[in-house]
Amino acid sequence: AASEVIAMKLIIAGNRHYNARLARVLVKRAITASGWLDAITEIVHGACNVGPKFLPDAPGIDAAAEYMCSNRWPIKRFPANWKPGGPMSPTDHSAGPRRNAEMAAYADALIVIWPGDVKKSPGSFNMKMNAEKRGLPVFEVIHVGQGMPL
Repeated sequence: AASEVIAMKLIIAGNRHYNARLARVLVKRAITASGWLDAITEIVHGACNVGPKFLPDAPGIDAAAEYMCSNRWPIKRFPANWKPGGPMSPTDHSAGPRRNAEMAAYADALIVIWPGDVKKSPGSFNMKMNAEKRGLPVFEVIHVGQGMPL
């Protein structure tokens, strides 16, 4: 239970395709419903659709976590290094899973907001598996339909 945790570094992860408005609602509801609100000391996310200049309409759960939480908690970003050899180099497809494993090793709990389908959101599924493998508490929100272009 969250009451046993004094300080919590919380990963907020999920699908990058939810539109901005929906993603923010889902993030806010999930934080409240998780029961972890008072324990959170830091928000951790994978920095998907989050760049040096924040775009207010950026889609996805990472961007929503940044937008909704940055005024209240410190944010720790874990961007995946998809192009280790530079912008023209081949994509390193192991970058996302490696980043997810690093986040799971760093943090204390996970909120994952996704469609619940590994084909539509393989990164979210991988993040959930990494968290479970480490024994982190996981609060899962499955949302399909509205706000999803898939």
